Amino acid sequence: MVVVGEDSIVGRALELLLRGSGYDVRFEVLHAFDARRVLRKPGLVLVAPGLDAWDRETVLSSVVPACHNRDLPVLELVPVTASRSRPGEGHTLILWPCKTEYLEREIEVALLKAEGCVGEATTAREEDRT
Repeated sequence: MVVVGEDSIVGRALELLLRGSGYDVRFEVLHAFDARRVLRKPGLVLVAPGLDAWDRETVLSSVVPACHNRDLPVLELVPVTASRSRPGEGHTLILWPCKTEYLEREIEVALLKAEGCVGEATTAREEDRT
């Protein structure tokens, strides 16, 4: 998994948080982000909060061609106070800040959907509600 963002403190914090949850994750700062190099096999892209509309669109538009026509889930952490747009196909908007457990659940659901295990993803969500 790759975390893309502008604020290195937030990006590194997300990286450490997700590593602590057992994910293989790395942070890529926005100005050095090269989708063709980074997205060889990330499994998932997590767009960190704090990007303006221009930078967010730059990241998202570079991810699609770099995926080489495979399904690559994209999760966007969107500040609660920000205006929200509709997510693109395969993209999920997550209000930020959120609980670690919620973020982990959304990551797992996105990864399962990308693997074609939609039924398992639905079951996981239903189990978490009870």
